[in-house]
Amino acid sequence: MELRGLLKFLFVLEFAVEAFGMACPVCNGAGQWSGWSEWGLCNMQYGAYSKQRIRTCSNSNCYGAAEESQACTVQRDPPVAAPQWNSWQPWSGCSVSCGGGVESRTRTCNNQCSVCQCQGAATEQRPCNPDPCCSWLQWSPWSECSVTCGEGGVRHRTRQCSCTSCPYGESSQQETCSGPAACPITCNVCNEPPPPPPPTCNVCNPPPPPCSACGYYGRRKRRQTLLDRQILNGNSALTNSTVNLYPHSTGIFPN
Repeated sequence: MELRGLLKFLFVLEFAVEAFGMACPVCNGAGQWSGWSEWGLCNMQYGAYSKQRIRTCSNSNCYGAAEESQACTVQRDPPVAAPQWNSWQPWSGCSVSCGGGVESRTRTCNNQCSVCQCQGAATEQRPCNPDPCCSWLQWSPWSECSVTCGEGGVRHRTRQCSCTSCPYGESSQQETCSGPAACPITCNVCNEPPPPPPPTCNVCNPPPPPCSACGYYGRRKRRQTLLDRQILNGNSALTNSTVNLYPHSTGIFPN
């Protein structure tokens, strides 16, 4: 405190000398002060903040103080906010589609100083898709072909899923097939009428007709009929009738 009071006294004295034109007695020649330096940093001294500046004398006979002090205030930087976590990012997709996997999410630290760190983890994980993986079982044997002969049939086979539903694939299949043997050929038989019976000859021998003349020159005739029984639509027809003449004698001669 004594030094501070002395500095204040010297400052007031210098001001009075300059104000009233008082000259300092100089011994062995007058000295000359240099200009004041820039103010130094504001520092805590003796319980108060102050800053100083200095000047130099050209010799040892300068009057006044070589150092000057001034009260000051420290411009403190605003306090740095504590680091805070930003919001969590959305959950990532599960690492597997079935059988148990993990998914994760991340967050970033919002810190305003390079050495400050947020408390806690920057990454989280959780299990996902715990259901067992579904898979298709073996195909069943093919069914019998839908036809017993020839082509154009189909047959089927099926398979089961190991759980509720399998995501891909089909549960049944079908394919074309043929019967074990060729189909028999069915012929269309024409229903034609039977052939007619062979002709039957009926020789008619009626009684001889009377002689046409007396003596040895007479003729008598008889009819020989050949019956050709042709069955045409259920009707009979007589054909080939012939007339034969035979010589005949009555035994009676004309007078």
